[in-house]
Amino acid sequence: MTKVVSILILVVMSTVLTSCATLLTGSTQTVQIVSREENTEIYVNEQYVGDDHVTVILQKNRNYVARGEKQGCKDITAAFSKDISPVTILNLFFWPGFIVDGVTGSWYSFQQSVYTVTPRCS
Repeated sequence: MTKVVSILILVVMSTVLTSCATLLTGSTQTVQIVSREENTEIYVNEQYVGDDHVTVILQKNRNYVARGEKQGCKDITAAFSKDISPVTILNLFFWPGFIVDGVTGSWYSFQQSVYTVTPRCS
């Protein structure tokens, strides 16, 4: 019985520890959101995150939309596009890593590290 448990633990740990994108790039990414217009309120997925220039840490397995809002101006939004991280290809050497990277979203990376949401003011 203990031999079966030991083998099961070994299989689970090797799967978790060999997901290349999770190990090398993580499941979060830091992104900056900026506005060139002073006193712009910045929202991510409808949650206020700060004014003018903010840095946020985002989960790679979720979708995000940033919005810049200033009274008297037209709001501007930016959807965060993602690509598949090149590191993910290393999972070909141990395919269960694809499962872990897929669940954590680690196989994605946001296309940009800086997004601009400057409202249009007349």
